[in-house]
Amino acid sequence: MASSADLAVVLMQQQGSAHVFLVGKRATTLCTKINGSTSSSNSDKFFENVFRAFVKHVDFSTIRCVVIGSPGVKDEFRGYLLSEAQRLKLKSIEDKKSRIVVATTSPSNTHNLSEVLNDNAVINLIRETNVVPEIRVFKEFLDVVTSNSDHACYGPKSVETAHEMLAIETLLITDDLSGALRLRRGELTKLTGIAAMLRFPLPDLDEMVK
Repeated sequence: MASSADLAVVLMQQQGSAHVFLVGKRATTLCTKINGSTSSSNSDKFFENVFRAFVKHVDFSTIRCVVIGSPGVKDEFRGYLLSEAQRLKLKSIEDKKSRIVVATTSPSNTHNLSEVLNDNAVINLIRETNVVPEIRVFKEFLDVVTSNSDHACYGPKSVETAHEMLAIETLLITDDLSGALRLRRGELTKLTGIAAMLRFPLPDLDEMVK
């Protein structure tokens, strides 16, 4: 499924771990995990290993955008990446440097891909990729659940009843969600795997399906 990916994400932590993901419309693939150290004496070796993984897994013939996410070393690694690409005459990277962007992530999250992909600034940067529309739909659903729960329902019985009433605006099913939505699969699973945004509020839906 990696061949269908058009977004690459490199997530790095201060303590020296990195993950390389390829994100497509139907799947998200964790390509590799790199362990090391970002201390001054070891950062070059760590960056070198991440760079090698980047070159191995990121193919700009299909990848439209790369996001480097980190609490602190994102800009430093982007600079290293472009410097090495220039030194090694890797035109495939040099010519696409405008497609390589950075994002700030929380220090507490080891590889919080959903945090990166749900950041509005990142969504604007990766708007040309296939995953963005579905990320927006799921984010909208979570916002509806939080702020106006009468316009959302979840669970097979509630969704079926809403369907019979022609109330469903958007249907979300775990197995049919894109790779981007699967990043938040744990949240949807808590909602029993199927959910919907509604055309009109159904405040008494819970009582109707008891």
